[in-house]
Amino acid sequence: MITVLDLGSLHGFSSIWDSLQENIELVGVDPFEPEGVRLGKYGRKEIVFNCLVGDKDEDNVVFNIAENGHASSLLEVNEKLVSRFHQYSYGRIIKKENVEVKEIKKLLEEREVKKFDFLKIDIEGSELKVLKNLEEILREDCLGIEIECFFQEYHLGRPLFSDIETYLRSLGYYVFDIALEKWGRINNPIPYPIDHHGNQNGGNAQVMWGNCLFFKDPINDHDSLTSEQIEKLISLTKIFNQYDFSNELKTYFNL
Repeated sequence: MITVLDLGSLHGFSSIWDSLQENIELVGVDPFEPEGVRLGKYGRKEIVFNCLVGDKDEDNVVFNIAENGHASSLLEVNEKLVSRFHQYSYGRIIKKENVEVKEIKKLLEEREVKKFDFLKIDIEGSELKVLKNLEEILREDCLGIEIECFFQEYHLGRPLFSDIETYLRSLGYYVFDIALEKWGRINNPIPYPIDHHGNQNGGNAQVMWGNCLFFKDPINDHDSLTSEQIEKLISLTKIFNQYDFSNELKTYFNL
């Protein structure tokens, strides 16, 4: 059984997990999704917590709600930068609310989610704080991470790719893939010369962000992963089309 923690699970869980059928447990956290436990596809267990998370419990924190819910953040938009691009309206703030923020580690402990094998995280600027709060699980249990990383300061004070990559590398995670998205400025007739789905729409522009995929590499680091963890890592790398790595792991560990 593989457990996936999805921080920022707006609009449900990705279909990428369907190949595991009933052999997966999905745990989602999102302020716009209703809370509950249900049986999803193939009878798999799906749990959703309706809240905002950070590295500590806080009350009356300003939440900037964007026209597109995905872009809502506890941080302020960098208007000086973002207003120069077509995507300015995507993250336009339509209202502000005072909200409660829950410490992610404490939330998981209270809800008896003791560990997870894979982390997907897209929480608009709070990523590094949450990663550090989950450091013990990331060191001991988690095998891979998919995380939205910005290369430009879309939100004021937002950690960038270099900050996140440096931290994750210190925990034994390596970059395996980046799906880049490039944004066209207002004077560019093409809003997305390249989007994060890999669509080439013509021309070129400045890279803004990317979905970044990280995995541990027990061959390189001689990690003392259990045989169960190695088998899970092989399954996860296959799901993300990293077949050369999954085959290398099978050969190296005689599986």
